[in-house]
This record gives sequence, C-alpha cells and structure tokens, in this order.
Amino acid sequence: MLRNIKSYIYILKYFFFNKKIFKKINSDNIILLEANELYTSHIGYSYFTNVLARKYNAKIISYFPVFKNYFKRFTNLKIFLIYKSFGVSDFLFYKKKKIKFEYNFKNRKEIINFKINDILIGDLIYDSYLKEKGEPTVDPLDDKFKDYFFECLQIFYYWEKFFRKNNVKSIVLSHTTYKLAIPLRIATHLNIPGYTVGINFIYFIDKTRVTETNSRAYAQFYKQLDAETQKLALQKSNNYLKAKFETNSGYENSAEIFQTKTPYVLDDKKYRTFGNKKKKKILINNNKPNILITAHCFYDSPHAVSGLLFDDFYHWIDHLGKLSERTDYNWYLKKHPHSGNKKLNNIILNNFICKYPKLKILDEDVNNSEILNEKIDLVLTVYGSVGYEYPYQGVPVLLAAHGSSYENYNFCLQPKTVAEYDNLIIDLKNIKKKKISKDEICSYFFSKYLCNWDLLENFIEHKIKYKNNFFSPLIFDIWMKQNSTKKNEIIFKDIEKFLLNKSYNMVTNNLIVNERVHDTPLNEKIFGYGKGI
Repeated sequence: MLRNIKSYIYILKYFFFNKKIFKKINSDNIILLEANELYTSHIGYSYFTNVLARKYNAKIISYFPVFKNYFKRFTNLKIFLIYKSFGVSDFLFYKKKKIKFEYNFKNRKEIINFKINDILIGDLIYDSYLKEKGEPTVDPLDDKFKDYFFECLQIFYYWEKFFRKNNVKSIVLSHTTYKLAIPLRIATHLNIPGYTVGINFIYFIDKTRVTETNSRAYAQFYKQLDAETQKLALQKSNNYLKAKFETNSGYENSAEIFQTKTPYVLDDKKYRTFGNKKKKKILINNNKPNILITAHCFYDSPHAVSGLLFDDFYHWIDHLGKLSERTDYNWYLKKHPHSGNKKLNNIILNNFICKYPKLKILDEDVNNSEILNEKIDLVLTVYGSVGYEYPYQGVPVLLAAHGSSYENYNFCLQPKTVAEYDNLIIDLKNIKKKKISKDEICSYFFSKYLCNWDLLENFIEHKIKYKNNFFSPLIFDIWMKQNSTKKNEIIFKDIEKFLLNKSYNMVTNNLIVNERVHDTPLNEKIFGYGKGI
C-alpha cells in the first residue's frame, strides 16, 4: 500500500514536471506510441516522440498492445497520467472482430514463415505463444495454438486497416519481437520508420533491420571512426574484457549491467556469469572431447534473430541429444542463468537428460570461470553471449543461427545448414584449426555494449543501487533531480541529429569519451575512471 502511494506521488510530480517541457500538437498526422508499464522507457519516449511530433507536425497517439475489456481500460490511471504528461492526445484499444481465416499448418516452419500480404508475422506469433502459454515448442495441431493464432490475426487486421485509413508518420515501441511487433512489421512494409526506445537506447528499424539484433547496425558507429580512434576503442574494450575474466579485478560487468532490461537479473546478481573458482574438478578426465551446450530459456523469443537452423530452442537441444548418441564425447549442459520460468525450464532439461543419457547437466552454481579453467573443446549456443566470451579465451563456439549480432564477424562458427552444423561437431579437427582474432572480438564488444544513448547520468550506479526499484516510478524522481533546461536542449538536439543522419543506433556516449564502469577504487585503478583517453 505504501509503495503504491509513493508510486503515485512520483508520477504526479513527473506529470507536472513534464507539462512545463512538452506541448501537445493537434494534427491529422500521427506518431504511434506503445503504451506499457516500462517506466524507465517512458523518459526516453517523452523526448523522442516529441521530436518526431515536431518533425512531422503530428499528434502522438498511444495504443495498448493487448486486448483489454472495458473494466481493465479504466484501471490504467498511472499510464494515462504519465503519457498525458508528455503530450499524448489519445489512446487506442484493440477491438475483437470476426474474421474469416482457414489454414491448417503442416509443420512448425510453415508457422514461423507465415506471411499476410507479404508481411512476415509467423515468427512473432510463434514466440509470443511460447512466452504467454509457457510452452517450450509449438504443436501446429493443438487447438490452443490455433485459438491463439486466430487472436493474433485479429491484431494484424486491426493494424492493417488503421495504417490504411490514417496518416501514420512513425511508430515507437518497446520490442521488435513477439506480437508486440506486429504493427511495426506493417509500418516498415509501408516504409514508415519504426523505432524501439528505452532510457539508454534508440534503435531505428526498417526493412533491412527487422529486429534490434543486427550486426551491421551495431557496427555502424565503430566503422565510422577513423583508424586511430578505432585503435583506442579496441584497447579500451580489451581492458574491459580482460577485467571481466579476472576473478579479483573488482569489475562489476558494467557493460552488461548497462544493457540489462530485466529487473530480477539485477536483483539476484545473475549478470555475474563469471566468478571465483569454487570447485576443483567439474569435467570428466577421460581424454575424450568435452562439448558444452549453453542452454537458452525455452520461452524467450528464439526468433529474436534470423537464420535459425532449428525451429526453436527446444528442437535445437533435442537435435543435439540425438547427435550425442552418435559421438564418443563428453556432453555437458549448462542451464541459462536468466530463465524467466526456472521451474518449467528445469523440467524440460531433466526430461532431455532422461531421454539422452550422454547429456550431463552441470550444477547451477558452476560459473563460466570454472569451466574455462578446464579443457573445453567446443561450446554450443544458438546466439548467446558465450559467442564472444569463450572465443576471447581461445575456445571455439558454434552457433545455431547465422543472422544474429555475430553475423558479420568471424570469431565464432556460423554454419548455414544443419548438415554443415553436424559435420563441424562430428569432425572437431576442422574447428581446432580456426584462428580467433581478439581485435575482432573487441570491436564487437565495443559496438554492442559500449555505444549507447546515455540519457541518465550515473546510470549504472543507480541500477546497482536500486535494483528492482530502478524499474519502478522511482526512476522519475531520479530523473527530475538531474534534469535542467540546458540538458533538455542537448537531448532534443541529439535526437534531431540522430534522425537527420538516419543512423541505426543512437550514440551520444561511448567508451572512448567516458568509461562505463561505476566508480570504485579497484575500477579506477584498472580503467582510469573519469580520465577518458
């Protein structure tokens, strides 16, 4: 009760604070904005949508991305207050309408590749179903899935009609995945610019960048730097990476904390996937090759990237289980540290262990530092962060997707077919010959983790200090205390420049001019915090 009262106090203060900054525009042109409870993102929305509104002389209309009955529509007072504070004119709600649609999917790939009017939406529906229904995979014949698919089609047709009848100039939303992105797919098909926005990022989405996770988009800023500046960027990135793997460095994985959008990951320090070496022996010592499978959360958007070799994370591990029976290897399976539904994930993994006895699950408290301390011959992931972490230590990584953030880099293996994938695992000699470039890994790390929109000062310090509460309306109080007229002018100019340049990623701060490490004596010693280069 007390927490709820505090939330309303923060929101009311924020409401009157924003009324002094933002003005509503009345026009037939429209900027669409997703309505949600991502309070940290609301600060980014407020500035970005208002610059768009001025650019296109448009009003801002917000929409709720899920069906809501009439009662639920009037229980969103917090959201109404926040969005009205920065000039939102109106709110849209989906209306369920009868549609005629008959389609019997023969397999999962038909669902994933499903298009309407040449607009791909099957992958979004597939991933949403996994997440909302807690299913590790999709059964095309399941009536529950058919009902869900039909509901998503209603969302598509609602938006297709809306875009046809209204003059939409741009759309701003939270994700490029799940059914949340259905209106985004329609917009980009019509060459209407789309953007995903948060408190520390703005990503431009168009036909060539279907999802946020796009290697060319990430690398755009780095490639525009001159040779000398690129060299400095590599040196600084290398400092981060070396400290990340040094157990007693004092490094707090600051780059990863900067990217973290999930509250519980911060709350139990699950971002610390490297750490002290507690156990003397983890792997079997029998001179056989050691293969490590780093599992994903089965429900967490497998199609966030393109080019998956398997239908989803479930069928990827199932395939590896079958492959393990054909090899004389030691196979280890490491659970994903950030699983959204730990209990369900554990049940599925345990079923795999029973089905494929060659697979062995590592204890949950085993960290990557302990694994690296022993002999690993190959690491398997679909597109996880181990794709750069293990190669930095000289351990080869094989991906099960060729359209991820690693796409245009050569430090991990990215086969285009399942047959090629299997051959690389069966014939490990070819993998061992591959050279790994640490400079290339450093350029990747710089581009993905160290180039962002730094809207909030002392971002990492606040995130570590407040943990879960950082994602609550408390963030408005933190923001208002550091805001100023001068700062607002800079923010507006930065956004205008970003739009003018048509960049894929908003970059106002990067490792070269400001360290992304929170201020501790150890970090200052390692990185020269605050000195820049």
